[in-house]
Amino acid sequence: MTVLKGNVYKNFEGASYQVIKVKSENDVFVRFLETGYECRARQHLVVSGNVRDFTKIEEERSSWVPYNE
Repeated sequence: MTVLKGNVYKNFEGASYQVIKVKSENDVFVRFLETGYECRARQHLVVSGNVRDFTKIEEERSSWVPYNE
């Protein structure tokens, strides 16, 4: 499957991202619509939904609070 500029996909976490630039099969630039985070990925990962928004992961890490008994 060919990835085209402007196509919108969803990853396995349910976040939508848009293809903003395609240099080659192994160099696709995407932007997450909710957070604006941009990253590069390979074409097969974009199509299969295996692209992660690392701003979400950082929010989860910084919101962790230790359990006090």
